[in-house]
Amino acid sequence: MSSTFGTVDTTPVTAVILNDDAPPPVFTLQLAENVTTEGTGAGNGGTAAFLIRRSLVTDLSAATVTVAVAAAGTNPASADDLVDGFAVRQIEFPAGADFLTFSLPFVPDALFEPDESVSVALVSSTFGTVDTTPVTAVILNDDLPPPVFAITSTGPRSVAEGTAADTGGVFTFTVSRVSGDLGAAQVFFSTQGGPAPSAVLDDLVEGMGNLFWVDFAQGQLTGTGSVLIAPDSTLETDESVRITLDGSTYGTTDTTPYDFTIVNDDLAPADLSLSLVVNAEEVVAGGTADVVVRVDNAGPTSAGGTVRLTPGLGVSFLGTSEGFDPATGLWTFGPIAAGGFVEIAIETIFATVGTPDVVAEIITASVLDPDSTPGNGTTNGEDDSAAASVPVTSVAPFAEDLVLAVFEDDRTCTSRWRV
Repeated sequence: MSSTFGTVDTTPVTAVILNDDAPPPVFTLQLAENVTTEGTGAGNGGTAAFLIRRSLVTDLSAATVTVAVAAAGTNPASADDLVDGFAVRQIEFPAGADFLTFSLPFVPDALFEPDESVSVALVSSTFGTVDTTPVTAVILNDDLPPPVFAITSTGPRSVAEGTAADTGGVFTFTVSRVSGDLGAAQVFFSTQGGPAPSAVLDDLVEGMGNLFWVDFAQGQLTGTGSVLIAPDSTLETDESVRITLDGSTYGTTDTTPYDFTIVNDDLAPADLSLSLVVNAEEVVAGGTADVVVRVDNAGPTSAGGTVRLTPGLGVSFLGTSEGFDPATGLWTFGPIAAGGFVEIAIETIFATVGTPDVVAEIITASVLDPDSTPGNGTTNGEDDSAAASVPVTSVAPFAEDLVLAVFEDDRTCTSRWRV
C-alpha cells in the first residue's frame, strides 16, 4: 500500500465476512412402528412406516434421498415378502420440509412361518449427507399353524350289528379340528380289527384297510365319519373295530387309535317243525271237519312266529279262536319253550266233492331256524310246512248206521267203526 504524497501506515486491518447461509442438511432414518403384522388375505398386507428427518438449522432445499432395503437378522425376509422386493427407493424430500414418512408394504400370505426381519438404510442424498445406520423392521407372522385333527367322540362306543339285509348298524364318530388354521381339508381314516375278539373283513360293508375321509370346509370345526356294519344272523361274540386317522390334505392328524364294539344282536336258534292233519276219514260236501295244526320246538331257545294256511278248492275256514284269522288264514303262535309245542283245531267247511288239500307253512319265526327258512315255499322238503287232504263225497255212506269212534285226546280221532 502506498500514497502519491506522503507515507502510509502499513499495519494491516482484518475484516470478517459473516456467512449467512445455512449448512447442508444431514438426513437420518427411524422406524415409526417397531413391528407390524404381515397380513393374510389378498389386499390386506401390512406395512412398515419409516420417518426421515432433516437436521435442525440446516438448509431446507429440496433433495432426493436414496433408500436401500435388504434382508436382516436370523430369520431374514425374502424379496417375495415385500411388494417392491429389495429394489432401491428414491424418496423425494420437498424444500422446506423438516421430515417425511414412507411405507414399506408387505405381501400377505396364509403361510405359518417365523417372524422375519428387513433392514432399511439411507444410502445418499442429492443435497447434504445421510446417516447410513440401518434400521430393522420386523414382519410379524399373523398366520395360524396348520390344523391338527383328532377323533373326539364322547358317545357310546358300540353299535348293534343288525340281522336282515339292509339293516346293518352304522357307527358314527366325531372328528374335530382341535387347533390351528381354519382352512378346508379332507381328513382320512381307515379301519381294522380291534382288540380281541376283533372284527374281520366281512363284518364291515366296505371291508378293512381302505381309506375313507371326512370333509372339512373353510372354518368348519367338526365333522362326522361313518363305518357301515354288515348284518348277519350268526350267533357270535361281540367284536371290536379300530379306527385310525391317517393324515389330511392340510395339517396333521392325531393317530391315537379309537376302538368301538359291534354288538351281536342275533339270538340262539330254535328248531321249529310243523304238522297238519284233518280229523276225518271223509266229509260229506258242505260238511265240516277240524283241521289240526301243530308246531313243535326242538330248541334250544324259545320261539314264536306265524303260520299261513292255504285252503284248497271248496275249502274255507270257520274257526276264529287262538290267534287264527280265517279271512287271511294266518295263525300267530308262541313263544314256544324249547321242547314244547302248540296246536290249534280249526273248524273247516269242505264244500266241493273231491280230495282237496289244506297246506300250512311257517312264514315267520322270531329266531333263526337251522334247518328251514320261513316263507320260502312248501315243496322244498323242509320241516316247516305240511299238507293234508280228505275225501269229500256227495252222499254220506251208511248214513243211518251208527259210527263208533275212538279218540286219542279231545280232538284227534284214531279209529272209526260202522255198525
